[in-house]
Amino acid sequence: MDNGITNFLFGQIDHWMGTKQNGYLGSNYGVDFKQYLHRPMSTADANAIIAKMRQDIPALNSAPEGAVAVYIDDEKFDAKHLHIALFDKVRTYPIG
Repeated sequence: MDNGITNFLFGQIDHWMGTKQNGYLGSNYGVDFKQYLHRPMSTADANAIIAKMRQDIPALNSAPEGAVAVYIDDEKFDAKHLHIALFDKVRTYPIG
């Protein structure tokens, strides 16, 4: 995929990751990642995060199914890393 498009989409994802859930008055934009801190992540959780991303960031709907992937790994007891893969690029975001 074109780097310009991928960078644009990651810019949107960066904003989404930096916005608390319900951070905009009258909107449920964002997601509460703290709920994933003390339990293992399931496929259903990953799919729910991707669905919420696609709902909140309409430009992601232009990406084909399977172009966006999410996974989490433990950093320590109360912190994890969320990895978002978009096409051939991956960005890591700290949670906790």
